[in-house]
Amino acid sequence: MYTIKQSRKALMNKWDWENPTENITTILWGPPGIGKTWLVFDIVAERMIKEIKHKKETGKLTAKDVENLQILENYSNPLQIEEVLSKNLLVLRLAERPIEQIEGVPAPNFETRSTIFLMPENLISLRDASWVVVFVDELDKASESKMAAATHLVESGIVGDFKLPKDTFIVCAANRVSDSWLSKPVSPELCNRMAHVEMEADVESWTEWARSKNLNSKFIGFILFKHAQHENYLMKREGEVDSESPKAFVSPRTLHKAANQFDKVYKSNNTEYGKNPAVDIEVRLEVEQLIGDTVSADFYAYVELYSKVDVEALLSGTQKIPKGDDRSKVMSDQYIFAFALGEQLAKKHLKFQNAADNLRIIIESMLPEVRTVFIQLLSHNNREVLESIAKDKRFSIVIDEILDYMGGE
Repeated sequence: MYTIKQSRKALMNKWDWENPTENITTILWGPPGIGKTWLVFDIVAERMIKEIKHKKETGKLTAKDVENLQILENYSNPLQIEEVLSKNLLVLRLAERPIEQIEGVPAPNFETRSTIFLMPENLISLRDASWVVVFVDELDKASESKMAAATHLVESGIVGDFKLPKDTFIVCAANRVSDSWLSKPVSPELCNRMAHVEMEADVESWTEWARSKNLNSKFIGFILFKHAQHENYLMKREGEVDSESPKAFVSPRTLHKAANQFDKVYKSNNTEYGKNPAVDIEVRLEVEQLIGDTVSADFYAYVELYSKVDVEALLSGTQKIPKGDDRSKVMSDQYIFAFALGEQLAKKHLKFQNAADNLRIIIESMLPEVRTVFIQLLSHNNREVLESIAKDKRFSIVIDEILDYMGGE
């Protein structure tokens, strides 16, 4: 199994920009919503960005290039860049497209009394491309004839009578049979022509990506909170799907949509969480419809306590970190305080009177597991705060742990 980062690296290793004859067709295996499409779009965007920046260095940049660069560097959804990528990316969704898009469109040649295969319309934008990525999606749902056509495509790089550029990289995507009712095994002939990368939903890669896309911090914190409790809520179907009635379940895809809906509905109503009960109910239903009843309930239990954490109150000493005899409950509550504090704490807060002393008390009051997670969060989110703490002798009790996460600086 490969993490999202490892899967991306595996794809880039198979795509040789300098020696395209060395390109190796690769198939990404994984459950629905894990990010297979996103990953392919992202590597195409990376190459286009590099080429546009090279044009800038050589003084050949056009106004359209500037516009495209802005889109490619700031997208938050693959649909936002699909049109820009279309000059170098061919997407073949086999489950929903006619076989002619792989084999070409047959037409009679009356002069030679033979059949020719015309270029499918979806290839027109690629006629002048110097390089192409062909993304064959939903391979596991293709008919036998389409799989045979895909085998020919992988083997020859030809669609109809159109020869793809020498610099062509083919990536396929499929669900495993255990992931989908509609999935079926991919033919051995085709499997033997590809490298296989089986993806898993890993919290570290997703968190890095989610922060880069400015995803709502409550959702990021929730996933990290569950991860700290040794639960992976990035891909959770248990209790959410049964054999008779498929239901919403959480995945990187549905989590992204839920976070966007959360922000969108509050923004359209000019309010925020906890300020308008009617809107809170509306948003809760939106989230539930996307990630399911169980995960949604857990998310809101997290958000309810998270929203009660007041950084300034903690640093002034008027709010205390949870304590008690029930270690399990204390740990759960402290994790939420740690995430809220780790997300919101800024260097300016340390200038409050007695703030540093109270922060020291808070850190020392954390259970060891919670303290470790809190320092990790500061390392990722608030480097300036962590550096300030590391230089302060009052934090000597945790200074070694802090320095470890700062790379021994």
